[in-house]
Amino acid sequence: MIHVRMPELVSLSCPACREGFELQAKLLNDRRELHCPSCGQASGIYEMLNSRLRRRFYQAVRDEMENRIHLLQREK
Repeated sequence: MIHVRMPELVSLSCPACREGFELQAKLLNDRRELHCPSCGQASGIYEMLNSRLRRRFYQAVRDEMENRIHLLQREK
């Protein structure tokens, strides 16, 4: 499992109206989409994350994949 340290408050922005808002990270558990409080448009959580947090997710996935590749190569 890939772990990324999440801040307590997560900054999100609606891709439709570009309005920004914050939510507690614990409210995002088991959700796939959110509705914008301004325009009501439903969007995926990942699309709404700010770019800094999105980069953290990318980096965590990259690191995990590199570790798994390294372990597989050592087994051979």
